[in-house]
Amino acid sequence: MKALRTVTMVTLFICLSATTASAVKPTPPQAPQMPGASMWIPWSDFKGILEKLSAPRPPAPDPPPPVDAVVSGADYEAVVGEEGVAVTMTVKILVLEREEWVSVPVMRAGIPLLGAEVDGEPTASLTEKDGTLQLVVRGAGEHTLTLRLSLALTETGGPAQFTLHAVRSPVNRIEVRIGRPDLEVAIAPKSGHLESRTTGDSTVAVGSFPPTDRVTLSWTRNVAPSVRETSRVSAEARTMLTVGDGLGVYTTIIDYDIRHRPVSRFALSLPASVTVADVSTEGLVDWAVEETGEDQTLTVSTSYEVIGRHQLAVTYEAALPSGTTVTFGTADLILEDVVHEVGYLAVAVRSNVQVDPKEGSLRNLAKIDPGELPPDLRGSGDQKVLYAFKYLKHPSGVELNVIKHKDASVLTCEVRQADYRVLLTDRGKQLIEGTYRIANRTLQYLTLTLPEGTDLWGVYREGEPIKAAEADGKILLPIFRGGPHGTFTMKIVAYRKTPPLSIFGTREIELPTLDVGVNRLDLALYTPSRFRLLGFGGTLLPTRRRPAGSSSAALSGESTTVSDLASKGLIHDLRGLDKEAFDRNVRYREEQSQVHKQILDIPVEASNLNYRSAMARGALPVELDITWEGGHRTFGTRIVDPEEKASITFYYGLRKRSSILKLLLFLFAAYPAYFLAHFLLSRSSSFIEAPAKSGVGLALVSLLLMGAAATVQGGGRGTIVLGFVLGAGIMLLRWTRARRRDRSQPMPPPGEGPSEGGAS
Repeated sequence: MKALRTVTMVTLFICLSATTASAVKPTPPQAPQMPGASMWIPWSDFKGILEKLSAPRPPAPDPPPPVDAVVSGADYEAVVGEEGVAVTMTVKILVLEREEWVSVPVMRAGIPLLGAEVDGEPTASLTEKDGTLQLVVRGAGEHTLTLRLSLALTETGGPAQFTLHAVRSPVNRIEVRIGRPDLEVAIAPKSGHLESRTTGDSTVAVGSFPPTDRVTLSWTRNVAPSVRETSRVSAEARTMLTVGDGLGVYTTIIDYDIRHRPVSRFALSLPASVTVADVSTEGLVDWAVEETGEDQTLTVSTSYEVIGRHQLAVTYEAALPSGTTVTFGTADLILEDVVHEVGYLAVAVRSNVQVDPKEGSLRNLAKIDPGELPPDLRGSGDQKVLYAFKYLKHPSGVELNVIKHKDASVLTCEVRQADYRVLLTDRGKQLIEGTYRIANRTLQYLTLTLPEGTDLWGVYREGEPIKAAEADGKILLPIFRGGPHGTFTMKIVAYRKTPPLSIFGTREIELPTLDVGVNRLDLALYTPSRFRLLGFGGTLLPTRRRPAGSSSAALSGESTTVSDLASKGLIHDLRGLDKEAFDRNVRYREEQSQVHKQILDIPVEASNLNYRSAMARGALPVELDITWEGGHRTFGTRIVDPEEKASITFYYGLRKRSSILKLLLFLFAAYPAYFLAHFLLSRSSSFIEAPAKSGVGLALVSLLLMGAAATVQGGGRGTIVLGFVLGAGIMLLRWTRARRRDRSQPMPPPGEGPSEGGAS
């Protein structure tokens, strides 16, 4: 009885929880806390509970495999014979699909096979699909595919070789057997690896290679290394002499070819009249110059021993004699410890000097055409080769006559684009914003003269606020000095207070003047919407709104690659050109000394760091957020001379929109149209009288009043057109009625009309 009571209480508790589930957030059912209570249930019910708890649960199904099958590895065994190569390929394929047939890509299609086996049994389940040879197989687990094929040897006049088409496998092992001893077997691509050894009368090479479609195997005979103890060095020296105003700069690039034994020291002999500025080579440790009488020896040391091809670059300078016309001999660079040397000399100029070889001064030099020079000596940019020579032997040289010409005065700073925006308020206040795109080579400051009564509010260079200087009432803007093609932007914001705008009047907008020329000037004028502009004057002309566009990128002053030089038309003959060596040589030739390179690496913005730091002291201008609104008109001009003033004058009137003014404008427009239609119809029709002479004055007064009303109204073209239509329509209606009245009157009988001679 006690157990029955307990069951009843539990059931009642569950029912009460179910009835309140709709009103209360549902919670998972929990067993009641009844310490010390007990429960009685029949054995059959308890047995059923035990059987359900002890029944085995079905296992969870396995997830499907990510792929149907994979190629896990491949082994290649190649036996080289006299007429060909027998290859056996063993491919391990792991099938993950349990029930269905799968198709596994093996290798490229079109390769002739001698036989194919799957798990040791001959098979014909190889198909071609999408250009690949695929194996069709069924059954989960590992399968072994064996392919046999015969390849031909390739004879190219060099090492014997053959090409093996491979399986795309993550693991590729290969073994090559050749029936001759003392061979060195190589594999291409170089990412593969082979180790060769001689076994009896055969050579066996074992190795591996990464996943690829094909590999090429070649072999050569092992040759004992040379027993010579001295190095055999040959070289080619290519020298570019650039003649400037008072200085000749030599840049020599030397290509060494080192045989037999490696070297780590290079020696060069130079005249004592030159100064070594820079040395560059791979693995450079140090270089030193030692005076030896009338010559000097340059010694270059590398961090490792060099064998094969090696390149060295030297830059040295010679001061030219002073005077308008001078003569100097070229420096003769001699490579020491070199058994064979070939050299070239190219002469170029960089400034306004005229260079001519002195008659009969050639020593062991043969004059050649500049087009016969190596590609990296043909010049680039403003470095134009004038003369070209080839070494025959040392000592070599030529005497050059140099004539210095006076430099012509040229433009070194220009404002390529000046964009102004002027916001004029009805209280006469002007906000002036000027943005200048500047190309500069020499100036430190851009001098700006503001209109009278104008205050400078801010100066920004490349978007960053800076401080400007002031001298003699003029503003000095610090500007960058960049390359010939580089430009930067400078922006100013100024404020000017002028008298308020009246109902009618004129107003002149003056723009700042610059001490350099402006190629193009554009002005966007914003005026209050309640004023109407009636006419314009000044030095600027009205233009249409100029669409926003980006200026074309200027060519960079540096040319560091073959493709860049060819695209800019700086080189044309690319025959026999070693592009990698050419790019490396040009990159070096454009670098001067190491100190100069460090200076060039400093960004333009930081090229005058101390000055910028000094200018940055104190208060910098804030960024102004100006709302450009109102009536918008654009003006522009071309070629503004230094200190030339640019201005715009406009006539304006107050706009006053009202219904009465609109009605008057409508009536003033109707009467001139009525009078004009009346005059034209009276001249072509006899049944309507001509207008009175007093109507002419009234029509003119109406036209004047119409113009005044249109000016104050601010337009009203639609109203004027409707007035014209109404006036002409009224007159046309009157003419129609008069014509009908004339036709309705009876015609007099013949002979009863008035006689021409009157009564008798």
